[in-house]
Amino acid sequence: MKLLTRIVSLLVLSLALSACGWQLRGDTATLNTEGVSVAVVSQVNNPVAAALREQLTLSRALAVEGSETLTIEVGRIRKEKRVVAVDQIGEASVYRITLSTEVSMTDMNGETVSAATRMSQSGNYNYDKRILDAMTEEELSLDQRLEQQLAQSIARKATILGRNLRP
Repeated sequence: MKLLTRIVSLLVLSLALSACGWQLRGDTATLNTEGVSVAVVSQVNNPVAAALREQLTLSRALAVEGSETLTIEVGRIRKEKRVVAVDQIGEASVYRITLSTEVSMTDMNGETVSAATRMSQSGNYNYDKRILDAMTEEELSLDQRLEQQLAQSIARKATILGRNLRP
């Protein structure tokens, strides 16, 4: 009887956990960078380029100087913030932020693989003027997420193009 109670308890517990949506997940997909070595060129304080270097380092695709199969040039980051919804009295209640940059890629011989292309990421956040500090933090958090997403998009494009360059 005790064994049956334990089995039923475990079954109920596992059903309850799955019903709550509890799962183990990663927050990003792993890049398949086998055989791709990438160098990143940008302004010194470019947050998207920094996030891109970090992602390439984690996936072991950041090139040691002179060994790159692909060079990515990340341009200046542009931020656009606009109102997308207003409340009953006409004040902003939702903002949309768009981060964009020009990205070009060249191969190890300096030939253009991908001409300068504008890449961007957008996201919304709710705004409440009564809690300005929290809204400032929310905007900064969204900026950081968009920088990471933009870097991921660039890394995916570079990985695909870099695999096509391999001998």
